[in-house]
Amino acid sequence: MIAVQKLFFAIIFLSLVSAGCAFGSAANVYITQSGSPSGNCTANVQTPSFFNNSANWGTGANQIGPGTTVLLCGTFTFAAGASGLTVQGNGANTNPILIQFDNGATLQAPYFGGTFGTPGGALVLSGVSFITVDGKSTGVIQNTDNGTSLGHRNSSTGVYIASVSGVTVQNLTIKNIYMNAGSTPSANDSNGWNANDIVIDQGAVSNLVISGNTLNNAHAAINTDMENYTYSGITISNNTMSDHGWSISLGAYGNQKVSNISIYGNYFTNWDNWQFPSGTYHTDGLIAYTDTSAKFPILFYDNYMDTNLGNGSGTSYITCGQGTACTIFNNVIAADAHTTDPGGLQVCVTPMWLYQGSGPHYIYNNTFVGPGLTQTDVIIDSAAESGSPAPSFKFENNIVTGFGGLMATYASNTNDMAASNNNDFYNMAGTNFASENIGGSGSQLTYAQWQSRGFDANSVTANPSLTATYTIQSGSAAIGLGANLTQLDISSLDADKAGVPRPASGSWDSGAYGLASGIAPPTNLTATVK
Repeated sequence: MIAVQKLFFAIIFLSLVSAGCAFGSAANVYITQSGSPSGNCTANVQTPSFFNNSANWGTGANQIGPGTTVLLCGTFTFAAGASGLTVQGNGANTNPILIQFDNGATLQAPYFGGTFGTPGGALVLSGVSFITVDGKSTGVIQNTDNGTSLGHRNSSTGVYIASVSGVTVQNLTIKNIYMNAGSTPSANDSNGWNANDIVIDQGAVSNLVISGNTLNNAHAAINTDMENYTYSGITISNNTMSDHGWSISLGAYGNQKVSNISIYGNYFTNWDNWQFPSGTYHTDGLIAYTDTSAKFPILFYDNYMDTNLGNGSGTSYITCGQGTACTIFNNVIAADAHTTDPGGLQVCVTPMWLYQGSGPHYIYNNTFVGPGLTQTDVIIDSAAESGSPAPSFKFENNIVTGFGGLMATYASNTNDMAASNNNDFYNMAGTNFASENIGGSGSQLTYAQWQSRGFDANSVTANPSLTATYTIQSGSAAIGLGANLTQLDISSLDADKAGVPRPASGSWDSGAYGLASGIAPPTNLTATVK
């Protein structure tokens, strides 16, 4: 009997060993350009050709597979128009493949290839799942010679993504994908139109995270072409985006289904180099659009947007085009200065362009700070579409200072505003609080006329007392002005931009920050033990 038991346990042991070998992907793989040791890649070092060979991906003992960490060390220089590294296999749901940049590791080329419909770029993730790319805040992807005054003027992509699930791209710097010189009126460079830091191309996408990256110098920081597939669970968070024509472009057409898109905690700034010629580029922070048969919702919150949209054809900081439904809250938009175009015309500042017929659009607890120089600046510029849309905009608990008015619409009336209340409108430069039928016969509404239509009965026009960082301070008219929106069941709205919880009952403060976020904690406290 004992012998039988020993034989039984021996068989089990051998079975477990065999199973372990079958799923024993390499724990660590080290890659340098030459295959020689560099940085923390000190042993068993491979070249990019090893990474790009599908035969080296799988569950074998020396293959890249679930649980493998691939460390990239040193500088990798690729030929003009080439792709750099292409992921060839999958991780597992609880055991992803980690592609990690060593300190200062860099992927570079005069310009990388890749654009919509043509996979390519410094790093390509197409048809793969459960991959984490981590730049560890020092990893760099860059072009070295692509732009208006440089040796190449080509479409290019930093990171190309299509047909993925469970993929994260984080803590990378992607820069100089296209160095446009549009800040000079003579610039006429349309070649950078398809230059993007990160492309999300056609193909089903689920649970994609783009977080903590620094993205500079391309036509778009993050650009999408979502068509005829299902896109669900896309998170774009805590990135810094500077020097783009479009910071984030979400384009969706056809029979696609799009859901659970969250954009939060990002910093958007600097559109100047993409402002000319106005016929080639128009500038936006977020621009989202689809055909009217395939509406998709977007959560846009806790973001910070500053500087202006340049001297060219600026649209708005947040453009929710046809077919979209945007919930916009806890954002600070600080349009800090006016500029003039080459003809000497003042450029208007519009935080939001919301299409009629789209929506519903909900705008809650934001802080909008304008330059206060013209009555033409409005918070909502409402573009016309065919048909007679039902009221679909709600504008509540916001602080607005330094703008000419709240709303301008290209339609014959402002009936697309369903509700506006509990707002603080201060230092409004214009007498036209709402403008209707722009470009037509037109009609202008004063603030009193606007209120007579049933809007903003509980709003005020007193000083919100903003600090230099746009928090409110003691004495602010925004304190206790806001309605309690807990019943909306938007969990992230139940705290302010700084993460301080808003009251579960009773009034809220209007604006992106509650009073508690602007009060510094006491210092130099001492405790006395009795």
